[in-house]
Amino acid sequence: PVISTEAALNIVSRNYALLGAAFALVDPKLVNAAYSPIAELTTPNGTFTGQAAILKEYQSFGMDGSVKQFTRQSAGLKIVDSTVADSGAYTVVRKREGADSAIVRGAYASVWRIHPPPMEWVMTKDHLYPAAKKRGK
Repeated sequence: PVISTEAALNIVSRNYALLGAAFALVDPKLVNAAYSPIAELTTPNGTFTGQAAILKEYQSFGMDGSVKQFTRQSAGLKIVDSTVADSGAYTVVRKREGADSAIVRGAYASVWRIHPPPMEWVMTKDHLYPAAKKRGK
């Protein structure tokens, strides 16, 4: 591989932290920096291709200042040439007026492409899978 697993994990962790900060800071530039111009984001709402569509989807579910934290924890990383596939769990903490924070958890699977500067690393595919709702007895 072109990079060690440890180095790749450090870089994707940093990039996920920047993407999470985009929600707390309501900063679209941080979102666009994480994704390639032709990236594909899949959420329960559908599949969104390109930075503008991805940004619009993120704005629809919390890039309005209500999300206080959006974190990802890698559970597995695979490097093939200049591509890094990562998967794990995500947590979204949303502040609600006059109520406790709402916490949403789920799983993710993303593919990063290592580009030469200035683009560096960008996601080409990002899939968010919310945790299954628990059924009452």
